[in-house]
Amino acid sequence: MGTVRRNVILPEALDKELDAVAEMLKETKSNLITRALAYYLDLVDLTVARERARMVEQGEKKPKTVGDLKEALGL
Repeated sequence: MGTVRRNVILPEALDKELDAVAEMLKETKSNLITRALAYYLDLVDLTVARERARMVEQGEKKPKTVGDLKEALGL
């Protein structure tokens, strides 16, 4: 998988903490940010999945069928 360069603006306190943790763990700041962002996005996915499951369980939403997915994908 390729990589891309992104510029981000961090609060000063967070940047200092990032420096300290990177030094303590002997890792690059880029690697720490990448791992933290991947973890956060996984957490968001889990939160969304749990909410959708709750909605299905409570009858607020109908579960998707294989046919629904095929139709949405144009298959």
